Amino acid sequence: MLDQRSSQGALWHGPRGDFLLAYEVNVPKAVIIRLRHYANLDALLHARFDREIDLPRTLAPTAEGTPSFERVELNGDLATSRIDLRIHYYREMKVDRAAQGTLLGFTNWTARIEPSIDRALEAHGVRGNIGDRDHVEFSGRKYLVQEGQLTPHDWTSWRVFLLDDAGAQAWPIPVQTHAGSRSFANPTVTRLRDAAGKWCYAVTLFLPSQGNARSEVGTLIYVVPTGD
Repeated sequence: MLDQRSSQGALWHGPRGDFLLAYEVNVPKAVIIRLRHYANLDALLHARFDREIDLPRTLAPTAEGTPSFERVELNGDLATSRIDLRIHYYREMKVDRAAQGTLLGFTNWTARIEPSIDRALEAHGVRGNIGDRDHVEFSGRKYLVQEGQLTPHDWTSWRVFLLDDAGAQAWPIPVQTHAGSRSFANPTVTRLRDAAGKWCYAVTLFLPSQGNARSEVGTLIYVVPTGD
């Protein structure tokens, strides 16, 4: 076990073989984001972190979470590092909305809201939470694959959207499954080579029990060829 009362983890693997783990932690009457650094794979597998920081909440009084790594520059060591995260914040203790922040030197954290992403998703009927996301590059352009909840507290209404990197425009992603599931959340996208050695995108989504076929509840994994 890496930690207790934790969820929504995001893992970054550095070129030197080290790892950064960012995740939500439930503390008394609040949710925070915690970062840990692991020197290598063995340290990660045995839960031996060498640095840890709990990010201070500055955007919401009760909850900031669902971190994902946007950019990491270690610059030799953590003392001179820059870590950019995308997160959510619990706006007015009613709905999760988009934000991002920067951690400098593994010490100084600053965060800011991203109203352009909120507006782009709200234009497609998102009235519930805006939470997890992942970034992807295609044909030299950067995009976000983002979850959005159409109706507050309705787990059947989770959908995924593609946004340009600036958040100015969003497009619904029409996911189709064999059994007709329709609620999708927690998107991740990874560019890798398939068994034939060709580049592709491996995409995972979480299918909650509400709004989905019982045979498909859990994790959906599919592969999209890149054409290169």
